[in-house]
Amino acid sequence: MNLKARAETLHARTLRSHASGFKDLLHTVFVAGGAWTGDVFERALVVDTLIDARDAFGLEATDLISAELRYLIGMRRRDPIGAWSYLPDYQSLSADADTLAEMIRVFTRPERIAQRDAYCAAALRVLFKDCCYENGSFETYIIRIRPGPVFSTCRLCT
Repeated sequence: MNLKARAETLHARTLRSHASGFKDLLHTVFVAGGAWTGDVFERALVVDTLIDARDAFGLEATDLISAELRYLIGMRRRDPIGAWSYLPDYQSLSADADTLAEMIRVFTRPERIAQRDAYCAAALRVLFKDCCYENGSFETYIIRIRPGPVFSTCRLCT
């Protein structure tokens, strides 16, 4: 089977999975005496892959990509940082850099740059200003820990 045929087969499976609400992508974590389920990171990976497959093989995936982007945008936290958490309904778990990075990948397409700036810039700013270390590494969780204006001691993030 050539690469395009394989991509078409996987696209058909993705459409079936989407029709069932991507139940196969759900990840449940047991924490704090409860079960918390998330699929934001996983669905962002699917969208990223669909965009690549659409562009490389001409797959008709625009409607599915648009539907998933609406879902993902709707899963953003409604706080000043406005990023995504791996477990969106578990409020004690802050937004995270991994999911933000995948959303930036999704939005770093020519037709999505305005969305990237609108949906990711504030979280990225907090990550680099409040969660960055001198050596350039940063925290996994995006938490504004410093009161007042954001600042950084990280020479790479200023």
